[in-house]
Amino acid sequence: GATHQTFPEFLNNYQESDADKDGTSDFDERFIYKTSVEEADEDNDGEDDIKELKKGRNPKGSGTLFSDVAEGQWYTEDVAMSWQVGAVKGYDDKTFRPEKLVTRAEFAAMAVRAFSPDTTPTLVEGIGDTNNKYSVFDDVSSATWYFDDVNRAYYKGWINGTTDEQTLQRKLKPLEP
Repeated sequence: GATHQTFPEFLNNYQESDADKDGTSDFDERFIYKTSVEEADEDNDGEDDIKELKKGRNPKGSGTLFSDVAEGQWYTEDVAMSWQVGAVKGYDDKTFRPEKLVTRAEFAAMAVRAFSPDTTPTLVEGIGDTNNKYSVFDDVSSATWYFDDVNRAYYKGWINGTTDEQTLQRKLKPLEP
């Protein structure tokens, strides 16, 4: 009879395989860097995708990821990897603003996108504001970009906000650091 690999053998082989011969294992490309396993240079510009990410550039060929994240900064690779896995998106003006304090809403969004990227509904529908969504926070409207992420973070137990003792309103103060 045929012998089968054990799971540890399979995993070890996967961690050591390098289908595109770029020096980074297929396992790391798929699960760490979230790049193509088969193609080391997705945009065919002559530079490896992972090297581009480490320099703060888009491996799909559209230049730098953020206009204010320069190659060689201590945070460039971390920002690029966070972008690659979908944890950060940056601002509409194509900046990242690495010196800006992170707001509570931004923190909630990054945490949800990094650690719980599923879009499983966790919100009560049918009551609340004009969009028929209810927020656990009285200062978070469904019209905001961070509504879903903030409420998901609350239901996961990652944020709590505060409750005013007189009004009994639960507040997050989402735009404060």
